[in-house]
Amino acid sequence: MESVPNRKTKCIENGSHRVNSCINSNYAFSELPSNLQRMYVQRILKNSARGYQTMNSGLPNSIFQHDKMTIDELRDILPPFEILDEVPLTCQGNYILSLGASEISHGKT
Repeated sequence: MESVPNRKTKCIENGSHRVNSCINSNYAFSELPSNLQRMYVQRILKNSARGYQTMNSGLPNSIFQHDKMTIDELRDILPPFEILDEVPLTCQGNYILSLGASEISHGKT
């Protein structure tokens, strides 16, 4: 397997808390237990300028309900974000959580 230059990975517990330019997740964050979601929010998401997450927890009709952060809890601790429809919808209650999208669409970058 070919190496990717200038790429570093770190354990979330030991990683730096610098600003991340962009995060992406397809269901991984939304399927974590709430204690790990909170750690990820504090150490990664709050330090991210932009991001895109496909979610299957957090809303009342999301498939994953037990031990997950709600959308209201996320709104209380994250920078402003938008909720977009998942297209095509792969399961009831799925959605896209978009960090920094309004800044991009309004030319604030």
